[in-house]
Amino acid sequence: AGLERFAVMERRLFSIMTLGGALAVLFGLAMIVAEPLYLQQQWLRAKLVLVAALVGYHIWCRALMHALRTGRNAHSQRWYRIFNEIPALLLIAIVVLAVVKP
Repeated sequence: AGLERFAVMERRLFSIMTLGGALAVLFGLAMIVAEPLYLQQQWLRAKLVLVAALVGYHIWCRALMHALRTGRNAHSQRWYRIFNEIPALLLIAIVVLAVVKP
């Protein structure tokens, strides 16, 4: 029962993250559609590359969840600890680009 409850929480968290990410991408696309000149700015191009990397990370996480659920985990705890730091680094860079606009 405890493991099943964990799986439900995992799916809920992933769903919430997916919804939040989808809304962020949707609002970003709406901003670009409303003002296409933003795409001429290098900071926004760099930010979009980092956002695409974050979306790719999210998709990779879904594949890892499936592998763990089916008993096909191929990674160590250390690998997961390092892998877990990637979105924080991406998000820091994304926020810095959005605020500083170098």
